Amino acid sequence: MTTRGEEMLALRRSRMASSPPIFRGGFRPFFLGGALWATIALACWLAVLAGWFSLPSAMDPLIWHRHEMLFGFVGAVIAGFLLTAVPNWTGRLPIAGLPLALLFGLWLAARMAVLFSASLGAVLPALLDAGFYIALAALTAREVLAAKNRNLPVVGLVLLLGIANATDHAAAAGWLTDTDLGVRAAISLVTIIISIIGGRIIPSFTRNWMTKQGITTGLPSQPSRFDLFVIGATALALLAWTATADIPLGGSFLVLAGGLQAVRLLRWGGLRTATAPIVAILHIGYAWLPLGLLLLGLNGLGLAVPRSAAIHALTAGAMGTMILAVMTRATLGHTGRELTAGLEYRGIKPHRQSPGWLSPVRSTNAYRKPGLGRARLLGSCRGRSRSFFANPNDIGRTPLCRWRRTSGISYRDGSHDMVGYGNLQHLAAFAAVQPGLCKTDPAGPQTHIAGRQHQIRCRQGAILRRPGIVGIGGDHNQRRRMMEQVRAGIAE
Repeated sequence: MTTRGEEMLALRRSRMASSPPIFRGGFRPFFLGGALWATIALACWLAVLAGWFSLPSAMDPLIWHRHEMLFGFVGAVIAGFLLTAVPNWTGRLPIAGLPLALLFGLWLAARMAVLFSASLGAVLPALLDAGFYIALAALTAREVLAAKNRNLPVVGLVLLLGIANATDHAAAAGWLTDTDLGVRAAISLVTIIISIIGGRIIPSFTRNWMTKQGITTGLPSQPSRFDLFVIGATALALLAWTATADIPLGGSFLVLAGGLQAVRLLRWGGLRTATAPIVAILHIGYAWLPLGLLLLGLNGLGLAVPRSAAIHALTAGAMGTMILAVMTRATLGHTGRELTAGLEYRGIKPHRQSPGWLSPVRSTNAYRKPGLGRARLLGSCRGRSRSFFANPNDIGRTPLCRWRRTSGISYRDGSHDMVGYGNLQHLAAFAAVQPGLCKTDPAGPQTHIAGRQHQIRCRQGAILRRPGIVGIGGDHNQRRRMMEQVRAGIAE
């Protein structure tokens, strides 16, 4: 007699096996859709600025631009990241198939509804737009709670982002006197998310890279109480700015938070990763965060710093560059590709990220001179849009749309992402109980460790190859016991 948990697990496995590749992992539709929408939204914004196009939206063009870049583009990437990270956090299979397609469809419907809100009215777009964040928070909360995982606060931030979304719709409809409240709240929430997640992945990835290079001194440490203090100080400063943007005391808190974030970044040793672009870009992206907080604080103190400069440092700088860095790394890692920013990578091109992460420099001064300011803004938008897709013809060749991985290791039905989550024990046990989804090998049960590739041959003759895992860990007896559990089909 099977339990409900086993039935749900079997249902999710069948959904992944029968789904098209684009809906086999959350990063696939949302990273691709978010990048496409960023390009389309920026193109529409450029056309409006040039006087070539009038938006069919009830929102003012500037309000629509900032709303779509924050809640449309950034929201999509947050969804893709969460739906990819939650299985790693919980050890559960990812949300895929029809539920993922419906969630992506809700996001896409919200984008179209906001764009054509002049005809649809204000209520329906707001319901669809905020409803997407509520649905995303509900799905991820279910997974986190089922696994009793510690990342529930991150899910709470997503729910708050949905409330900020609804607030921005209310302000755009004229129902609130503070028209920027929802935008300030969204910028603050995403900045806190970057501070939390960036503080986990950047030192971890940097430490892994340094270890592989044989560096044994000055390695970044795991998050400590200092990191918690910095995140708390940043959250309090941004809360004060969200509540009232013009209080000098709030400006002082923002300057303090920016300084603390700069110290935190320096502790991670980013200057030593200059020869590894896929690691260095994480440090470059995070560097925009303390800079943006400092500029925002100086503006709050009444100094001659344009608020648009601070906003673009946090949005186009920190959010945009971190998004490009995380999208690149997650897409490479979860499709079995080498974690390098090489010229051979033809989809989202990490080696061409420099125009994107430098474009905020031009956009921060965009409004200082009427003529030159527009030219700078247009150039900034063009640089940012090119950073998402260097060549539109490459979209179909991205690993988000492909059936097979480029490493030459594939599975019968192309569903390699189905076993691409969890630790090595979870992967091995899954291969043991689902041999039909893995490439067969007649060599029989054994463990082979060679460089960056592990092969686990289970009792049924199934083989699971997972590039990118450095080591099983433990002594020989521990590995032998683990393989005995694998051959018995038991996951730890």
